[in-house]
Amino acid sequence: MPQMISKMEKAGVSKPVAGMIIPSGLTFNPDGQAIYYTIAAIFIAQ
Repeated sequence: MPQMISKMEKAGVSKPVAGMIIPSGLTFNPDGQAIYYTIAAIFIAQ
């Protein structure tokens, strides 16, 4: 999640907004969270 926030900051989104939107999106969209953890696990396994 910290990487997602830093990428949003680089895209021009302020830190408070990114800090609110990213966790909210992961909470309200469990499918997105499952995909994120799956991709993270595959990345770490490599």
